[in-house]
Parts: sequence; C-alpha cells; structure tokens
Amino acid sequence: MTLRVMSRVCRPLSLGLFVVFLSTLSACGKSDGSSSSRPPSAVGAANRDYELSACTYRLDEGYGINREWANRTNVQDSYFGKKFDFAPLQAVLYSSAQATLDYFQRLGVRYYKVVVSDSRCNMFSGLSPAPADVRRYWDGFSGKVETGQLLEGLYLHIRHPEAPSVTQNQAAIVIRQDASRWTILHEFMHHLFEVQAEYDSHMTLADLHARIKAITDRGDRLQEQFRRNPTRPGLMAVYAEILPMVPLLIQLELRSHLEEVANEWTLLNLYLDGHLKFVPFNYQYRASYGIQSAGKARIVLNQLRQGLQTGITDARKVGMDPRELGLERAFSQIDEIEREIDAVAPNPAPGSGAPSNGASGNGASGNRVINLSGVEDSEKSNGCPHSRESEAVSARALAIFNR
Repeated sequence: MTLRVMSRVCRPLSLGLFVVFLSTLSACGKSDGSSSSRPPSAVGAANRDYELSACTYRLDEGYGINREWANRTNVQDSYFGKKFDFAPLQAVLYSSAQATLDYFQRLGVRYYKVVVSDSRCNMFSGLSPAPADVRRYWDGFSGKVETGQLLEGLYLHIRHPEAPSVTQNQAAIVIRQDASRWTILHEFMHHLFEVQAEYDSHMTLADLHARIKAITDRGDRLQEQFRRNPTRPGLMAVYAEILPMVPLLIQLELRSHLEEVANEWTLLNLYLDGHLKFVPFNYQYRASYGIQSAGKARIVLNQLRQGLQTGITDARKVGMDPRELGLERAFSQIDEIEREIDAVAPNPAPGSGAPSNGASGNGASGNRVINLSGVEDSEKSNGCPHSRESEAVSARALAIFNR
C-alpha cells in the first residue's frame, strides 16, 4: 500500500531505508509527542504538495531497462529478516516511469488507475481504470484516511477477497492517475516481498489469513468452555491451541506494517546512495510514515504480550504454575521482533542524539540503521492499515488472547 506522509518536519533528518505512502500534514513546532493541530486547508495543502511531487518527472523521462538484470535472480536480505529478489529493482534503477511500468507488467503484475483529483500531471492516465470492486476497495481505504493524508497506491495479492475481478490468477496494483514512479516502485516492492514470502513459507497471504482464522475459531470455542468451567485441563487445552498462533501473528506483522517499513527504507537507501534516479523525493514524508508503521506493529505486539499475561493470571486462578502453559517461547518471540523494530526504526526522541549505527550490511540496501532523531510522529494512531483483512484477522486473534 502507498500512503503518503506529508508531515512537516521542523528539524533536520538523516535517513536510511523502508516505508508506505501516507501523507500527513501537520503544523511544525510541537515536540511533546502530542498531535499538532491541522489548519482547515490541510487537504488542499496536501494536494498542492502532492501535485508538485507528481510533476517532477515526465512519463518518458529516464532510460530503458537494464538488460543485465532483466532476466536474472538476486535474492537479498532486507530488514527484519525479510528477503526479496532485488534483480527487478536493479533492472529499473535508472529507468523512466513508462519503461518501469511496462517491465513490471511483463513480470505478471497488472497496474490500474483511479482518478481522484483534477491534477496537472496525470502521468498514468493511459492505464486501464480500476474495475468496480477494486474501486470500492480503494474508496474504503480512502474513507479511513485522515484529513491531510493522501492514498497513492495499493497492492492486491493473488486471490484478494475484495478484488476478485483482477486477482484470481495474478497480483494487481492500483495507483492514482497522478502518481509518480516512486509509487509504482513502492507497490512492486510489496509484490517482491510477497512472492519471496510465499516461496519461503509455502503460504500466500490468503493462506496465512486462513490459518490464523482457523486457530482463532478453535481457540474461541475452547476459551468459551474454559470461562464457563475454569479448570487446569481446560486452560491447558486453550493454550495448546492458541500458542502456535503467536509466530503466525508476528509473520502477519512482517507481511503488513513492518513490510511498509522495510519497503520504504530500501528505496530510501537506494536513493540516498545515488543508485535510484528519476523519482521525486522528500525523506521527511517517508520517515513520518515509517515511524507510524513501526508504531502500529508495536501496538499489536504489546496487545499480544498483554494477552499472554492474561494466561498467567488464569493459571494462578486454577492453581497452576504458569510455566506449565509454555509461554516463555512466545514471550521470547515477541521480545526478538521488538528488538528488531527498535534497531531498524527506533522511537524518535526529539532532542536526543542519533542512534548508534550498526555495521553496514551488503547487497540491496546495506540495512543501515536510520537516524530518526528530530523526526516527529504526529499521527501515530491515524495511519492506514496495510490491509483491512489483515487488520481484522489480527484483531480477532488478539481478542482470543485477551478474553
């Protein structure tokens, strides 16, 4: 998904890699963590700023495809242990938007447009319009976007339940007609991550949703039985069923909120290292959404941790040693991913020094630590979810732990 964060950052920022596009327009000056007030003209200002970005390059400005990489595979490690085939990006680092779009569609992902504004720079007016079901899905996202935010693009995985007309046999991407090359790159990054995740885990995102839903249904029934008759065997049965869902929920975060962070940080590093050309760029905007996405993952993980704490309380109520439930591994899994989030996208502390840099990696991005000191997250709770279905699946599963 691409949302554009149009957050006005009042202090210098130094960045590194991944994000989604959310545009959050807020006033400068607050550093106490509270939300800055938006002027009444926030939407108009966001659209004006977006239009300036969209007009930076022409559709044909740039070069063709780098044939050296066009027919190769180059799987690389990214943030949070995520992997993706870097070769398709290497093939288009210096390409025009037209060449990039043509190449990505030859790789099996269909792009569609939506017309949402009267812009001067409708770069992708030649794309086919999004079918009715896709447009309804887009409008559903747009309805959740706060004042001053702009939805730029969405990635639709294969067998997407809300876009059956275009995803039965392939993935699809829908973008604003006045989007930029950055948007088509960002959305295709989702596809690269999804393809590799399917290969490594043997699960599509739809499969992952289905597996979590099935465990949730069984866990719900067992929880209901335990609440009616709280016994040691009943509680053991509950946690034997639902604990395997912990790594699945973490994987869901890795394929949703944390993928947004990984996605944008990769493109940012490529740009900052001078390898990505012919894209509009303002890393303050990208950084603000990266913070929001990481923050949303932290919220989910904290809710999961609180749910496991409920198990400890229930164990004591029925005279059990909580260790008998086997919660230690689950807590450890949460601790591990939280440490990774803190390393990749540390909570910004205005006025604090930059986080210490880890050793630079190699390959696609270098996976270098990002300096987010001085970047304000003024919209922590207002980001748009990566997928309404993923968010709904996660929320229902978390409710089982927190009953």
